[in-house]
This record gives sequence, C-alpha cells and structure tokens, in this order.
Amino acid sequence: MTLGFETPAGGRRTQLSIVDATGRSVIRLTDDFFEAGENRVVWDGKDGAGRTVASGVYLAVLRQTGERAAYRLLVLLR
Repeated sequence: MTLGFETPAGGRRTQLSIVDATGRSVIRLTDDFFEAGENRVVWDGKDGAGRTVASGVYLAVLRQTGERAAYRLLVLLR
C-alpha cells in the first residue's frame, strides 16, 4: 500500500506511523527529513517485527515538524 503526502516548502522532519483500531502502534514507517513536494512511503502490511498483520482497519498518522498531525483511515484486506 502506497501512502502519499505533501511536505511544505523548506522540507520537514516527518514521522509516518500505522496504528491499529485500538490505538496500538503497529509500525513506524519513517522518521526522516523530507524535501518539499510530494512524497510516498510504502507499507507492506507488516508490523515492526516483520509479521504480516491481519485484515482490518488501521490509521496512518503523519506528523511533520511545525504542522498538526494528519490522519488517514486505512482498510487492509487480505
């Protein structure tokens, strides 16, 4: 699954994480500096330990320095 996001002018440190329906962290996909513009990160449907996660509802949480957190609902079907 490819997750796209926009980084404001000047670039930002960006954290993109996946959490499950109960709010538990599944995986942190990135915690890095991104240049301004459109960016993409791929989630392969695995948790931080490399285990395949079950079908279900997940939340992508995007945090960038100086910006409010953004959330996107994801449905993973296997």
